[in-house]
Amino acid sequence: MEYAYPVLTHYGFKGKVFPVSAFLDRENSWDVHFGINRIRHLSVDNLRELYKAGWEVGSHGHTHSSLSALKNSEIEIELATSKKILEDIIQDTVKAFTPPFGKFNHLHVKLLENSGFEEIYIQKRIKEKKVLPASMSIHYYRSIYSIDSINNLQNKLDNNSYEIWKENVIHSCANATIVVKEIL
Repeated sequence: MEYAYPVLTHYGFKGKVFPVSAFLDRENSWDVHFGINRIRHLSVDNLRELYKAGWEVGSHGHTHSSLSALKNSEIEIELATSKKILEDIIQDTVKAFTPPFGKFNHLHVKLLENSGFEEIYIQKRIKEKKVLPASMSIHYYRSIYSIDSINNLQNKLDNNSYEIWKENVIHSCANATIVVKEIL
């Protein structure tokens, strides 16, 4: 709310936000912090304000669990719970989903479709070229981090190879979080 929202609003842009529904107005606990970089997530009021300002709201799951680590029945609960909470907050349909840790494969498509999602946002292109149902679409995005400068943002828009490498390294560290959390 304090960084992207005012800047995007100033320049007339709208955004899309993917909150983790169980962590609204809480600090994330899925990352390994080692005492640094603890961040409080959007509050319910923040989410409503963004939505009323024209931002789109998608889901990033309920508990930020990796889909690949869950059974299908657990994924269904994760998706349904998140969707219901977010829809109750914004009083509208949530159509977009981005998988926690970017863990996603073609087997999850049917579960997402059955849960009412129509759009999937992922950072990396999926290797398996399975046909999506006509009711669904995949969108690819670039990640923006707190360490990024204006120059980094321009380089991302230009598909600069360093920025792609940096995103892959950060993304790999995020995936390592899953393993480290199990060890701790």
